[in-house]
Amino acid sequence: THLHTHTHTLTLTLTEESYLQPILVDLALQALAPRTLQSYWTAWSFFKCFHSSHSLSFPSLDTLTLSSLITYAHTVQKIKISTMKVYLSSIRFF
Repeated sequence: THLHTHTHTLTLTLTEESYLQPILVDLALQALAPRTLQSYWTAWSFFKCFHSSHSLSFPSLDTLTLSSLITYAHTVQKIKISTMKVYLSSIRFF
């Protein structure tokens, strides 16, 4: 993995990257407000259930799957567009 700064490139070895991964995940989770994290977990669970109920491999992030998810959530589950924006943010976050 390469991290670019203004003038330098930092190259991480696989061992260093493996070590940093859980730390970065923990920092990202701590950066979220508790209610945001709760909303994101709800959205992620919905995303997983959608995959399961439609026999899709998890996670499928292609355009067809995501547009089907949005359509299903809005038309069948009656989820508001504003809530779907949160759901999509959670998918991007995780």
